[in-house]
Amino acid sequence: MFYGVRLGHVPGVYTSWKDAQPQTIGIRSDFKRFKTRQKAEAYVSQPVSLGQTPLSSPDAVFYTDGSASLASGTAGWGVYLTRASARPVSLWGSVVTDRSDSDWIRAFLPTNNTGEIGAFYHALKWIRISDGISSKPVRRRLNLITDS
Repeated sequence: MFYGVRLGHVPGVYTSWKDAQPQTIGIRSDFKRFKTRQKAEAYVSQPVSLGQTPLSSPDAVFYTDGSASLASGTAGWGVYLTRASARPVSLWGSVVTDRSDSDWIRAFLPTNNTGEIGAFYHALKWIRISDGISSKPVRRRLNLITDS
């Protein structure tokens, strides 16, 4: 038997449950048992989403992430957008904690979580701005992939 761990401490293909199980303990995990290594490897190579399964053939895919440095007391966010018909777009910035700043999203501290939320916020803001002002809503197929 082969065990494919797509989401775990160390994703990969394992030849025993004894080796695979520790990769799944204490965190959200995604794993399956297979009769062949090929099937386990194909499973592990599929995209992983912590939420809903990504849409097939989306109009755009947004990848978001945030991070913080305890040493410097700063945090940041990033968004990477891919679209079939256009060049990729990268957005990034610092977590804003100044209430008077127009980019303040109610973050009181620069933390990893406020970085993650900031990335999500700026991805949604980019989508809204790119739609422009219209009397009819634009319906799109979008995947928003986060790591948290």
